[in-house]
Parts: sequence; C-alpha cells; structure tokens
Amino acid sequence: MTGNPSSAVIVTGAARGLGRAYCEKLASLGVGIVAIDFDSDALEDLMACLHQRGHDAVSVAGSVVDPEVSSDAVAAALQTFGRLDGVIANAGFLRDSSFAKSTLEQFRDVIDVHLVGTFNIARAAWSALRDSGHGRLVLTSSSAGLYGSYGQANYSAAKMGIIGLMNTLKLEGVKYGVLTNTVAPLANTRLSDGVFPNEVLRDMDPEWISGIVAHLVSPECTANGVVIEIGAGQLRRVTIEPSAIVRQNPSDKGDTEAARAAVEQLLAIRTQQPADGGAAVRDVLVPATP
Repeated sequence: MTGNPSSAVIVTGAARGLGRAYCEKLASLGVGIVAIDFDSDALEDLMACLHQRGHDAVSVAGSVVDPEVSSDAVAAALQTFGRLDGVIANAGFLRDSSFAKSTLEQFRDVIDVHLVGTFNIARAAWSALRDSGHGRLVLTSSSAGLYGSYGQANYSAAKMGIIGLMNTLKLEGVKYGVLTNTVAPLANTRLSDGVFPNEVLRDMDPEWISGIVAHLVSPECTANGVVIEIGAGQLRRVTIEPSAIVRQNPSDKGDTEAARAAVEQLLAIRTQQPADGGAAVRDVLVPATP
C-alpha cells in the first residue's frame, strides 16, 4: 500500500459485480478505496486482492440500509486517507414480482436498499464532499426506472426515485463544487444472469462501465445532473424534456370536453421515449451485436 492515494472514494455494493469492477479500476488509478458490502466474505476477498496488488483500500461490512454503516465508511475514509473525494452509490438487489402478486415487504425491501441506501451514503458523505471542494457523487439508476419494466414495480420506483434525488443534489451541491450524476448500466453481473443471451453477455464486460464511472467520480469531470445509459461500449444521455405547451382558453376551465381535446393534443405530440425498459435495453445493445 502506498499510503498516499490521489483521492479517496467510497463504493457501496463493492464486493461483487460492478462494485468490484469500480474498486479495481479506481484502485489501479491510485485512488484510495472505502468498500461497503453486506457480504463480509466477498468483501474480505476484495480487500485481499487489492492489498496484494499494493492498493490502498479499507472496508466496512454492513448494509447501506443502516445509516451507521455509511457514517462509519465516511469516518474510515477521513481517518485512513484524510479526505473523501467521491461516492459511488451502487448497492442493490432484486425482488421481482408482478404487481398483482407483489407485497409491501418486497416493495419496502427494494426501496430501502436502492433509494434509502443511496440517501444514507450521500447524506453521510455530504459535508466531507463539500469540504473537498470537488466532491463527486455517482448514483445508479436503471432502464427499469427510466421507462418501466414488467414485474419490477419496486425496482422501477426506487430507480426513478434516484433520478429525483440527483436532480436536487445537482442544485444544492454545485456551489460547493459537488457534482452529482447518474448511470443506468448494463453489464454481465449476477443481476443479468438469465436475462440476456450469451452472445449479448459477451459484449457486456463491466469494464465498459467502470471506465466511465471512474471519470464521473474524478475531479476532472465537469458533468452535473446527467443521466447516462451505458452498455457494451455504447452510451447515450437520457433527459426528461417537456413537450410543447397546449394552452386552453379561459372559457375551457372545468369543461370536460375541452379537457379531453387538450389531452388529445398532448398525445398527438411525438416523443422518442422507448416503450419500456426492455425496448431501451435493445436500443443500446442491439447495434453492438452481430
């Protein structure tokens, strides 16, 4: 371990999949890592690998649902590295079910890990990121949140909630140099098992995502409030844009027929939004496959 990292970044959901790819990429760039994960065995393996390569890394075992875990991670960054420059909120899991069969417990569990967990780490790190003068937050959404996905009402709600959180953090942080962006990644991880055919999975190396995220969490990044879909070496920016305004006459107020006509006018305005998360995934991945 060098003991003198160029910066320090907290990664949640760090022990496997994309989280591990982020840790390995950032560590190779000289960044000090604070890794959070509930899987203590996988976390121990990550630490052993990073330390064997001479990288600076410490870990905090626990769930992001517990705000004390996030507080402990921030304390570990400041104690170990004397600084905190970035946060990658990556932790998440799935509990899929059709809406008719879903339960409140399933909904809360997913909301807690994805949305509340993201809030917990962002809130715990906020002061330290402001103090750094160039703090960077990278949040994690999904095409399911952006466009919807059958059987994933809980996951979709959580992931779109993260976009709302980013939209406020980008405003409150910018005057302190804190920039917040969001990625909607597609990668070959445990979450993608059985979802995509093997020929597609071959193109979905997590390194495609880790390089982009490493930039977004670096002081060199100037983006703020940007949502990026990434997969198989392809990126696109996703924005929420209002349509042209349909104006009603004063005499139309309360008139149900005028209301119907106004809505029909809105529906006639063309948009390019994918029909659902599956269509969005195909848009991103299909050009990369033979």
